[in-house]
Amino acid sequence: MLFTIFTATYNRADTLTRLYHSLLAQSIKDFEWIVVDDGSSDGTKFLIDSFCDDKKIKIRYFLQKNQGKHVAINNGVKMAKGELFVNIDSDDYIKPLFLEKLYSYWIEISIAERSKLTGVMTSSCMKVGNKESSVGRDWPKKIIISNYIDIANRLYVVGDKHGFIRTELMRKYPFPFFPSEKFMTEAVVMYKIAQKYGTVFVDERLIVVEYRDDGLSKNIRKVFRDNPKGSVLYRYMMITMDYDFPFKQRIVDQAQYFASLYFSHPKEFSFGTIKKIKCKWLFFASLPLALVMIIHDSTYS
Repeated sequence: MLFTIFTATYNRADTLTRLYHSLLAQSIKDFEWIVVDDGSSDGTKFLIDSFCDDKKIKIRYFLQKNQGKHVAINNGVKMAKGELFVNIDSDDYIKPLFLEKLYSYWIEISIAERSKLTGVMTSSCMKVGNKESSVGRDWPKKIIISNYIDIANRLYVVGDKHGFIRTELMRKYPFPFFPSEKFMTEAVVMYKIAQKYGTVFVDERLIVVEYRDDGLSKNIRKVFRDNPKGSVLYRYMMITMDYDFPFKQRIVDQAQYFASLYFSHPKEFSFGTIKKIKCKWLFFASLPLALVMIIHDSTYS
């Protein structure tokens, strides 16, 4: 099988039908749809069962107890039969040529070169009525071969990107898991992969995204605060990575690490980890900003 389209969902029965119809409209039919339900209570299972009864596309449904999207991704990767893994959120939907265009960019690359790449990622858009608007800033050119670290920190191409990653790489780099927490930023995995593999980035709007008031994107500071162990892991990765981040970013990362430590207090993470930080002066320079973050996040609801 060529593609596994994966969707993690939690109480999104009201948007899954739109996504389902966008899958039916795909010009490439060589795919399966894996839906991992993160403990929904809104009738999601009955909705997916009705899709399965249609027998129009291959669908597999898996119900897990509420553990977070990162655990759902790990479970989806284990189940995946497709060579290429596509992660689509439950409140987004894709255009009819989404899979076809992704694959067309991929096969233009030699097999030998593909082994050095994760896959293909495209830009996304939001839609109000019949009008589309880009997510993030304009790209310097349509096709960029780079990696997830450079694309954001050197080329300053920000905003959600969607496409596929080779399934074998997703299996090689699973998400860490803390039983007491329900969130782990996808950057933990993507930045690890980016240190060894490049990605083809294409500025073509092939997916329509929606940012809901109760979604992760609009509540990211609270989500990080409420999941401090995962936050510490991510921030520690950022400040110890062998990469020349811009000075401003380094200060922010150091401050966020300090703030995450304040909220975490797990035994496996302690202030002793400061000894491993290469630029200790930078850490101490970031303390004023860290204190502001702690005060702000302590009162953030």
